Amino acid sequence: MLKRIVLGLVLALLLAMPATAQELFGTINTKFRQLSTQGNLFGCSLEYAAATRDHVYKQGGMVLVYGHISLLRAKGNIIVALKVVLKDRKFGPAGMSYVPVRPYFAYLQSKDGRTNVSGFHSKTASDTPGATNFAFNFDDNFLHIWLDMMERNATTLVYNRDKGGLDVSLKLDLTVRETYDDGRRGHSPAMMLNWEKCIRGLTDKLKK
Repeated sequence: MLKRIVLGLVLALLLAMPATAQELFGTINTKFRQLSTQGNLFGCSLEYAAATRDHVYKQGGMVLVYGHISLLRAKGNIIVALKVVLKDRKFGPAGMSYVPVRPYFAYLQSKDGRTNVSGFHSKTASDTPGATNFAFNFDDNFLHIWLDMMERNATTLVYNRDKGGLDVSLKLDLTVRETYDDGRRGHSPAMMLNWEKCIRGLTDKLKK
């Protein structure tokens, strides 16, 4: 239900924008979410939504990309969970629509090019149309990426659509709180500060 609400808000925003504003690509919003069960912290999630041009698979067509980057406590370890949802913009007799397409693979990349591919653990199809969930170990490469994220308040999401297919890179500005009807972005450091605080609390629990 939550993901349908998020997608609905994103689509409503894009449809409400004037034609010129609809061509403004990049991060649409970012939201921090603390995950708990029975009052016990078990995860820290950073939800994102963005719009990009896909010159690899869609001849420059617009694609909505959204999901979350989460750290989850599991069996005494920290798992990195990456959810990626792709929605291709399509024009037809009924007007504009967004068609879900599951990514084949996805990962994160730091400014200096390091990735967390080495920690890949598994992937599963999500019940969200167009979504795939990826799980990674929290290894030295992800630690480097996380520190880079905290320093720059940004990261690069990389995905492809087919096995062996070319990668598509999308920079995420993790300070974007919201995007207004005219395409302007509202920024705040709060999401990243809360995410860092949550993660430190999560790792402290593992030490006890």
